Amino acid sequence: MIGPSDRIQKLINEQYKSLDDAHTRLSEIWVNDILFSFGWITTLLLTVVPWIVWFIFRKKESSTRLMVGGLWAMLISSWLDYVGVTLGLWRYYNKLIPLIPDYIAWDFALMPVTIVFFLQIKPQVSPIIKGQHF
Repeated sequence: MIGPSDRIQKLINEQYKSLDDAHTRLSEIWVNDILFSFGWITTLLLTVVPWIVWFIFRKKESSTRLMVGGLWAMLISSWLDYVGVTLGLWRYYNKLIPLIPDYIAWDFALMPVTIVFFLQIKPQVSPIIKGQHF
């Protein structure tokens, strides 16, 4: 007789097999249809260019403070994005690299760099007012 833990392990293994099969199919789609497409190149640029622009225009004496703010923006936005994608509320169709989250351009480049620029340009403005304009 199969005990409860054996049944649970079997169910979980079946789901992992299903996830592995889906990931294999998505990787094939990425190689054949997404890699080097216009959307892929755009995602690459949206991931790299904001950091280059920030590096050029940042206030060097405030770099540490700004990077901490950017890190918090990355953590919060990536967690919220993960929840949204997991719940099926939205999807991203131009994956930069198949092994990393789809939303890397938004959560690890655009969002933190935008917030860091807001912190740098108008440090005296209330965060609530900055949030309303964003």
